[in-house]
Amino acid sequence: MGISTGASLAAVARKVPELAPGERVLTFCYDTGERYLSVEGLDLSGLYGGVQVQGTFMSAVHLARACLQSPVERLVHVPLDNRNLPAGFEITEQPESVEVRLRGSTTEIANLQDGQVSVVADLSGVGEGNQMVVLEPSDVRAPLGLVVAKVEPSTVTFRIEASATRDVPVVADLVGQVAPGYVVVDWLVEPPSVTVAGPQSRLRSTKEAVTVPVSVEGKTGTFEAQNVGVGVSDALVRLQQARTVQVTVRIEPASGEKTFTRRVIAFRNLLAGTQVEADPTVVDVTVHGRSATLADVPDSAINPFVDLAGVGQGLHEIPVNVDVPRDLTLVSVRPMTVSVRVR
Repeated sequence: MGISTGASLAAVARKVPELAPGERVLTFCYDTGERYLSVEGLDLSGLYGGVQVQGTFMSAVHLARACLQSPVERLVHVPLDNRNLPAGFEITEQPESVEVRLRGSTTEIANLQDGQVSVVADLSGVGEGNQMVVLEPSDVRAPLGLVVAKVEPSTVTFRIEASATRDVPVVADLVGQVAPGYVVVDWLVEPPSVTVAGPQSRLRSTKEAVTVPVSVEGKTGTFEAQNVGVGVSDALVRLQQARTVQVTVRIEPASGEKTFTRRVIAFRNLLAGTQVEADPTVVDVTVHGRSATLADVPDSAINPFVDLAGVGQGLHEIPVNVDVPRDLTLVSVRPMTVSVRVR
């Protein structure tokens, strides 16, 4: 016997004067500690002299309480974890939780808190497919003083699949609105792809990886976002190696097209003393440019004409030309030619 027994006897000696006639005190005398190796708090590195007084003394307190109180039971829902899954396999389906029936003193049961009980299924030696695993009381970890009476269900099924990898493109997730009058023209991710891993069946439906949101709010020009995180939406699929990417977003002033209808055709370089008739006399003109510019262009700025230089008398099919402002580009003229009779 050593300091643990001495501590217990010292506590009894202090208590004895307070006892009424006929009252007794229960205590323990400890040997080398071999019977308490499962007690939390023991320092096994000093088995024959380094046993922690606090851990051993508290074990005595727990055992004493258990002896003095009638045992009660409690059923708790516990998340199911696992260990020893063989390399090259993935879990695709498993029960989220099981029920554990615990037995102990009223005090120990009342003091039980969430997270103090865990169940870990041993998957050693499992293969591909539906695998049934037996849950033993030894698979349950519970606070000192509580006994595992039963695990329900005692058998659970895991769906196991072979692992695989594949390369998928990375898509930029752009959020927000660019400044008025601007548009996102394109984006580029570098590197453009990542390697993902997971169950074979889930990889077949995994088409892309996605960056964390990249804000374009209020932007008016091209910019780069560095060290952008990447992930996949399927919880069973993961990046084979954690990494970040660079996202380049190209932003330009907004552009578009506008059609000016029934613009009257003018005649240029008409010879003196001649008369001209055209069919049709109007055309529709479509131009391209920045949206802000197009909104301010008046009809009078779009001027279709035919050039009659060198054209003699008779009926002619002549192409239509158009004068447009310098910051606009001519897209089309309909019709492209008109019939002109010169007299």
